[in-house]
Amino acid sequence: KAFFFLLSTDCFLHSISLQAQQSCRMNLKCYILLLVISLQISHPFFLVAPVRRASHIHNQNNDKADGPIEYSDFDFVPGDKDDEDWSIGGLETRLQEVRAQERQNNALITENWRQGNWKVRGFSLDQFSAQMDDENVNDDSAPITVSQLSLVKNVDDDIDNDDGTMIVVGRTDGSVCVVEVGTQYFTRFDAKLQATEGTSQDTVRIESQLVRNESQDSNDENDVPFELVHQFMAHEGQEITALFAMEENNEMIRIVTGDGNGGITIWDFGEKGKVYPQINLEGAHKDEIVAIQTLSWNNKSDESKKLLVSVSRDGSLALWDLMTGDNIYKCQVGSSIVEDNYNEEDSNVIVNCADAWDGYLFLGLSTGHVVTYKVDELIETASTMGDLCTLPNGCFLAHADGVTSLASGGIGRLDSSSVILVTGSGTDGSIKQWELLPRRQAEADTIKLEHWPRLANQRMAKRAHTFAGHSDDSMVTALAYTDATHFVSAGTDGTIRAWNPQTGEELFVLDGFSSTIQSLCLTSDTLITNGMKQFVCLHDFNVALDEFEQGSEFEW
Repeated sequence: KAFFFLLSTDCFLHSISLQAQQSCRMNLKCYILLLVISLQISHPFFLVAPVRRASHIHNQNNDKADGPIEYSDFDFVPGDKDDEDWSIGGLETRLQEVRAQERQNNALITENWRQGNWKVRGFSLDQFSAQMDDENVNDDSAPITVSQLSLVKNVDDDIDNDDGTMIVVGRTDGSVCVVEVGTQYFTRFDAKLQATEGTSQDTVRIESQLVRNESQDSNDENDVPFELVHQFMAHEGQEITALFAMEENNEMIRIVTGDGNGGITIWDFGEKGKVYPQINLEGAHKDEIVAIQTLSWNNKSDESKKLLVSVSRDGSLALWDLMTGDNIYKCQVGSSIVEDNYNEEDSNVIVNCADAWDGYLFLGLSTGHVVTYKVDELIETASTMGDLCTLPNGCFLAHADGVTSLASGGIGRLDSSSVILVTGSGTDGSIKQWELLPRRQAEADTIKLEHWPRLANQRMAKRAHTFAGHSDDSMVTALAYTDATHFVSAGTDGTIRAWNPQTGEELFVLDGFSSTIQSLCLTSDTLITNGMKQFVCLHDFNVALDEFEQGSEFEW
C-alpha cells in the first residue's frame, strides 16, 4: 500500500512540473486515478468495482436486506477485463494522448488566427421597445444599439451551456442583457410586452421584454440557440459606457456598470433570472466612465482584498472595495503630472481609456501620454494627498495626437516583472507596443516604470514596436490582447485588424462594420465584437478547415 501510494504521489509531483506547459486538470485526474489503483491493490474490497462488490458484501452479511447498497462514486471499475487499461502505464498513455490532442487543438487555433480562418455566429437585440396601444409612440426615438460587451463564466447549474460562457451586453438605453452562448448561426430577440413581477407582493406589471424569436430556430437538433437569461435596466436613459462582469466563487455573477454621467452600480444575480442592485458607487466621478477593472490588493494586515478601479473622462480615478462598496481612494489627474511640474492647483486632463494588470493602472490621456500607477503606492498616499493624484510611477508620450485606446499584454521579455502595453492613436490610426520595466528608486522607496523603446530608432526584443494598417485619418477605438501570438484592434475606419505582436505583421482584416466599434472581447479562440448596431458577432477560431470552407461571412 505504501509503495503504490508513494508512487502515485511521485507521479502527481511529476505532473505538477509539467503544469506550466499543459492543463493541470488532467494531471490532477491522473493523481486521483493512481490513488484509486493503490487503494485497490492494498484493499481489494475497498474501491474495486464499487457498485457490484459493495452489493455482494452487503448481501453476504445481511440476509434480511431489502436490496443491494450501491456506491456509484466512480463511473469505472478498475481491474475489470472489459475496462480500459488503468495501470500506471495505461494512465500515462491516456495522459499523453490528451496532451497531444490539446497541443494539436492549440496548433489549429494558432494557425486559424495566422491564416484568418473562422466561423461566425451571433444574435441581435431589438432596437425598439414594445409599446402598449394607448401609449404615445415617439417615431423619432433613437434606435437602441450595443455599446459595451463583457464575458463571464456561467455559474447557474440550471443552464445547460457546455461552453460555460455568457456574454454581458450593455446598451445605449441603459439596459443590460446577459446572453448564454449558443451554437446557432443566428438568434433574434424581439421586444414583446410581458407580465413581470411587480414591486409589491402579488402584483404584476406589463413591460417590454426581449424574447427569443423561435421561428429563427434551426431544424438541426445540434444547433443550440443563444438564450437570454437575464435582462434589466441599469441606468435608464443613460448609455452604458463601461462594463465589467465576473463570477464570484462559482456561486454568483457580479456585474459593474458605468454611465455617461459618472454613475456606477454593482449588480448581483440572485435566484433564477433575478438581478439586484447591490451597491451604488457615488461621489467620485461627474463625467463619462471610460473604464472599470478589478485588482487584488493586500492591506497592512496582509488581508487580500479585491478592488474595483473606476476611471472617468474628467480625469478622476477611484478605488473601491468590491465587496462593501467603500471608497478607498480617489483623486484627480492634473496636467502638471505629464508636464513634470507638480502643482496642487492644477487643471484637469482628459482620460480617454484605461486598463489594469497585476497591481498596475494604466491611463491613456488626450495629451498623448500614458500615465502608470502602482495601486498599493496610491493607497499609501490616500491620507496625505489632497484631491490631486500623486506623481505617477511612470509617464511617457506615446502618441502626439492623444491615446484613445490601450491594453495590457501581460509579462514582457526583458524582465519577468516587466509589462507589455499596446496603445492606439487618436487621429492617424497607428498602434505602438511598449515594454514597461519597474525600477526601484532607493532614495524614494518607490517603483518607477520605465518605458522601452525610448527613442524612435530603438527596437524591442523579439517584438514589434509599431503596427500600421488602419487608415491614416482614423482613430483606434479599441484594443484587446491575449498572449504573444496575436492581438486585435478596432478603428473608426470600420475595420478590426489582427496582428502578430512579434513581427508586426497584419494577420487579417474584418470589415463591414456599420457603427463605431467600442468593445472587443478576446479569448484564445474567440473574438466577440459590437459595431453592427443591434448585433453581437462571435468569431470562432476553434474550427476545422472543412467547417471554415462552409462559409465564414456574416449574411444577416
